[in-house]
Amino acid sequence: MRRATPLPRQLSLGALVPRLLLLLALGALLAWGFVYDSTDFWWDEITSLEGYALLGFRAIVSTYDQPNNHVLFNLVDRVLLRLLGVRDLTAAMDHVEALRWGQWMVAASSVAFVARSGSRIFGPIGGALSAVFLVSSLPFLNFAMQLRGYGLGVLFAAALLDSCFRLSGGPTRPLLATTVVTLSTFGLLYSVPSNVYFVASVASWTGVTLFASRIHHRRAVASAQTVECNGERWMLLGLLVGTALALLAYLPILQEVLHNRFVSAHPPDRFFVLTTRLPHVLDHLSSFRYPLVVATVLGLLWPLVRVSGGGEVSGTAPGPLTAPGPLGVAASREVMLLLAVVLIPFVLSFLRNDWPFERTFLVVTPAFALLLGGGTASAARIFSSPGSRGHALSMLAVAFYALGTATWGYLHVQGRLDREFRETLAGEQNLLGNSYQSRSFRPSEGAAWLGPKVAAAPGPVLFVHEADRVAWSSYLAREGVPSLGMVRLIPAEPEARAAGMTHLAQLQVTKPGEEHAFYGVQLSLPSLAADDALTPILEAAQRFGAVERFYVVTDFPSWTTNLAREIPAGWTAMPLRETGGFGTIWELRPPG
Repeated sequence: MRRATPLPRQLSLGALVPRLLLLLALGALLAWGFVYDSTDFWWDEITSLEGYALLGFRAIVSTYDQPNNHVLFNLVDRVLLRLLGVRDLTAAMDHVEALRWGQWMVAASSVAFVARSGSRIFGPIGGALSAVFLVSSLPFLNFAMQLRGYGLGVLFAAALLDSCFRLSGGPTRPLLATTVVTLSTFGLLYSVPSNVYFVASVASWTGVTLFASRIHHRRAVASAQTVECNGERWMLLGLLVGTALALLAYLPILQEVLHNRFVSAHPPDRFFVLTTRLPHVLDHLSSFRYPLVVATVLGLLWPLVRVSGGGEVSGTAPGPLTAPGPLGVAASREVMLLLAVVLIPFVLSFLRNDWPFERTFLVVTPAFALLLGGGTASAARIFSSPGSRGHALSMLAVAFYALGTATWGYLHVQGRLDREFRETLAGEQNLLGNSYQSRSFRPSEGAAWLGPKVAAAPGPVLFVHEADRVAWSSYLAREGVPSLGMVRLIPAEPEARAAGMTHLAQLQVTKPGEEHAFYGVQLSLPSLAADDALTPILEAAQRFGAVERFYVVTDFPSWTTNLAREIPAGWTAMPLRETGGFGTIWELRPPG
């Protein structure tokens, strides 16, 4: 019997470790998918569905009454909804898993692009580590299954970077890569308009690189110089054509895109983007993995130090990190591009004096993951030879550390979300955590429990100190229950006060099968009770007719402990159900 000949250790470790790392990344992303595939719709998702995706293609491309119309995403979502046979929001709620797994596929594609890009510029282990770092990034995970355009933006950013790396240095078949650059640029801009900063960053780097190449490489071989410049020319062509196509697509709503309340907003501090947004976003992208950031800096700087000192980088052959770049320094053009697209969007936002959300910069996540992957892989080569057992074990240890830290960070953020709702109702909306991802955010469960109660003993359902009146009202409408929520309470003008009016209440009235309606109700309140919400909404609700009981839904548990004391004199209050860490339902009865 012939004995099997073992593979050389160099080959087996070199091929096995990247595959194991990719399996870890895929496994982690799958686990996240099963955790969040049935998460209830929340405010922005519902308005995207109701206001655009469920209305039809014409409404999506020609309506921009509010900036949450992420046009390309809503078009894609429209196609998926039609394939599922979904015609209204209630049916969409019954297919939430399919919709979220559709977004999961987008996220998985982003991971694949990052892995391929990293493998091309940092080697197989660097690419696999980049995939692990992307999947262990809490901002990436937090938006991976959200039904909005940010996930598409991350995908197109990863695809754009991958195509730029293919073009850099002069490809043999540039047309395909340039086509992907064009489509990715169009997709970025048509997904979320603020992605223009990312596109402008890539264009700026490309222009500077092309200019520097023409100046600093005149002494190079003519053919090599021509190839080096051609890649950047193809990149600029793709960026320009993609931008032009996006402008054409935006023409029906271009004025609304360029001039809306978010575009016009400016921060009180002129340096807000650089002093607040930039450090916060980078901190969130780090996702508590600070030692890896240190290793990344060491790994990216070490080749520069060795090369500038005339030495040879231990364990490495001349490659991207050691080859002279177009600026005449021993640095990779690819690394410079990654640094540019991570930092330049903040500079551009600062120059325009924007007041951006943190999620505006989610699009830099693939570049950040690639920097972590390449830098960490390079740092490991300082201490161990690639292909050795020690190198393989260290790479696996780094991957488990990244995933373990992400798990700890996720649990930490979950605890903070629950605590904030219990104490202040100050739900987060940032890259590190979103209130709708809290384990207690289950308006569908509360609505399903309350529906039969209201059917057996009718009464208006009121929202007081709720975290998401759009989600609550939509899930109650699915159960056939109308609801009333306070949108805002505005103090009356002096002339109205002279006539006896103290406040103007704006209410959201939701009825099953109908769109949300908004009403203004004039109120005369001698003074607001300590709760500052229950009294005016009860006063407003009674304008719609006398009833025997009211049901009050609140997402502020600390407030419910005082509810019995805060209700008007003669009223009675009885807690019915606590649906989780927040989401408490009470029954209130008026006097008599």
